[in-house]
Amino acid sequence: MLRLRRPSPAVVIALVALVAALVAPAWASRATGGASAASTVQYVKRSTTLTNNQVIQLEAPCPPGTRVFSGGVATTGQHTQWIVIGPARVVNKYYGYAYMPPKNINAGITQQTATITVVAYCAKKGKPIVM
Repeated sequence: MLRLRRPSPAVVIALVALVAALVAPAWASRATGGASAASTVQYVKRSTTLTNNQVIQLEAPCPPGTRVFSGGVATTGQHTQWIVIGPARVVNKYYGYAYMPPKNINAGITQQTATITVVAYCAKKGKPIVM
C-alpha cells in the first residue's frame, strides 16, 4: 500500500498562491461588471510622408467629448528631426512638426521618404484616468 506524506508548508503556500493568481482576475472582472479603466481613454493616430528638405505639421485631433492628456510621435526616417512635439490644449490636438534635411552625400544624408506618425491620447471629460 502506497503511503502519501504530508505536504510541507512551502508546498501548501505555493498552491494557495497559484490558486489565488488563477482566480483573482476572473473575480475582479466580475466584481467591476466587466468595466475597464481603458474604456475612458481613446487614441487617435495620424500618419503622412516626409521627404528631404521638407517641413511637415501633423496633428492628431481628439474626438468631441474628450480632452488630450498625452501623445507621442514616431518616424521611419533616419534623419528626421522633430522641431516641436506636444499637446495643444486650446484646440484639443497633439502636434508634431518634423523636418528632414536636404540630401547631402558629404554628411551621409541620402534621398529618402519617411513616414511620420502622431498619436494623441484622449480622455473622456469628467472621468478619471486610471492606468
